[in-house]
Amino acid sequence: MKVLMIGPSSQAKGGIATVIKNFEQGFNNPDIELKVLTSWKEGNAFKRLWVFIECLCSYIAQLCFGGVSAVHLHVAQDGSFYRKMIFLMLGKLFGKSVILHFHASSFDVFWNKQSRRGQAFVKRSLNRADNIVVLSEEWAVFYRSITTTTVTIINNAVNVPEQTTYDANSHNIIALGRLGQRKGTYDILKIAPQLKLKFPEAVIHLYGDGDIKEIQALITQQQLSNVKIGGWLTDSEPVIKTAVMHLLPSYHEGMPMAILESMAQGVPNISTTVGGIPQVLAHKQNGLLITPGDSQALYEAVALLLNNRDLCRDISEKAHATIYTHFSLTHYHEQWSQLYTNYSN
Repeated sequence: MKVLMIGPSSQAKGGIATVIKNFEQGFNNPDIELKVLTSWKEGNAFKRLWVFIECLCSYIAQLCFGGVSAVHLHVAQDGSFYRKMIFLMLGKLFGKSVILHFHASSFDVFWNKQSRRGQAFVKRSLNRADNIVVLSEEWAVFYRSITTTTVTIINNAVNVPEQTTYDANSHNIIALGRLGQRKGTYDILKIAPQLKLKFPEAVIHLYGDGDIKEIQALITQQQLSNVKIGGWLTDSEPVIKTAVMHLLPSYHEGMPMAILESMAQGVPNISTTVGGIPQVLAHKQNGLLITPGDSQALYEAVALLLNNRDLCRDISEKAHATIYTHFSLTHYHEQWSQLYTNYSN
């Protein structure tokens, strides 16, 4: 059977691109041919439009002559949703099974902003899909409340090494992902002065795109010499291996790849009780959880780990074991193979 996968370039920034890259590099089923079409690339408006049109033409050609059995669409909110609904409608027009794979971190916010007519369009669109795949039980409950389409939970997954090289004595604190309010970057800046006084050797490294100018201005203005901006990483593994902990105090999330990738390397995570995060992190077991926006709790969690290196090592072992057991790519691709087979025409 042949499956068409449509989403952003695997070379783009962000978690969806990482998921697609893992499919390209690791999906191996002799009974399933997986063809990936790129619907979005970074660049100016003309380039993005050209990539979309080119993808749309290739998609129609594949639907007509490519022997396609099913379509796998990677979907977020806002523009991503509307673009993918074009592919959904065309896929159904040609009688193909269409699976919507939702990565949206704030689709509930997107839904609540819609007018009554807008919500009706979203609901009609979702009801046309054959299956909706989400990243956590929390998101499954939400989508089931707005659609009659079957909702399936498939957690994100990553490559997991057999052993880790975690260094509990490292002074590097890292935060991976888009810099800004949603990821809690400003909450990290709030605790930087306290950390500088109490743990002068510790350095916070922020890696990602987003509000770089605004955050750099705050770092300069507040003289936060213990905070460094490292830019976007195309390969995060070397940086992760240098870290004593990873911070992701997000306000909205799906199933963050940064958490899975850092836990796979045995790096303790401090994150929040949103999205699918509590399905991965168990407080004071394989990580630490706080309430979004609670900067004091964030500071206390960081201080707890910096003051207790044995706790870091214990959490490290449990974090790696969690990902190795439940979030490996092998099991992940087996789940997708079964879903593709179930919806093959």
